[in-house]
Amino acid sequence: MIQTEKNDYILECHGVSKQFGGLTALSAVHLKVKPGQIVGVIGPNGAGKTTLFDMISGHQKATSGQIMFNGIDVTQQPPHIRARKGMGRTFQVVHPIPSLTVIENVMIGAFAVYGRRNAAAERAHEILEAVELGDRAQSMAGDLTLAGRKRLEVARAMAGNTSLLLLDEVMAGLNPVETGQAIAMIRRLSKRNVSIVLVEHNLKVVNELAEHAVVLDHGALIAEGSPGDVLKNPDVIRAYLGDRKVNK
Repeated sequence: MIQTEKNDYILECHGVSKQFGGLTALSAVHLKVKPGQIVGVIGPNGAGKTTLFDMISGHQKATSGQIMFNGIDVTQQPPHIRARKGMGRTFQVVHPIPSLTVIENVMIGAFAVYGRRNAAAERAHEILEAVELGDRAQSMAGDLTLAGRKRLEVARAMAGNTSLLLLDEVMAGLNPVETGQAIAMIRRLSKRNVSIVLVEHNLKVVNELAEHAVVLDHGALIAEGSPGDVLKNPDVIRAYLGDRKVNK
């Protein structure tokens, strides 16, 4: 078993692989995230980004490799156990419960950690304020705009006293103003001692938000470093653009 010094990294993926029959979706991917760090995961369509999130969050079991969360091996643990330990995750397609209010949607996630209704409601109010949905707490979730539903999805992922937040394309479909608001929201959440890993197709967003970036292509990690450096990497340019030259 790989040993890790506690608190050096909140998340460590050591050689994580995933195979579906004869298809290799992830191939020995390594990833480390420090406490409070924002890390971007980028790559073209089909690169394995969401599959990596599925492995980290426990929604799919890794074929091989090891996943450490806060120094504890969680490789074989189911999603609800990882959530109780402080791991939250959003999904590309948001699915709030439209027949419940905004705060009730968030309280469902809070119950898993806080147990009592009053404590869950208090946590839900706190998180809704952080994502700027406090004034919509009693609105029906089905009445929210796409941007509102995206914020609600983040709030639900944060409900369980989350210390690691996995954001899967939370800005997809947003207009420039909404994207700017989402960037500000992510920065606020990061200041709450939350480590954030985000999958994002908008490279300008990654360049603006992330301290570190990793690039996947065909399930393999092909580059990592500062966003500015990896976006200049010839292998990354080829992955996105093929053999076409990039205009300077």
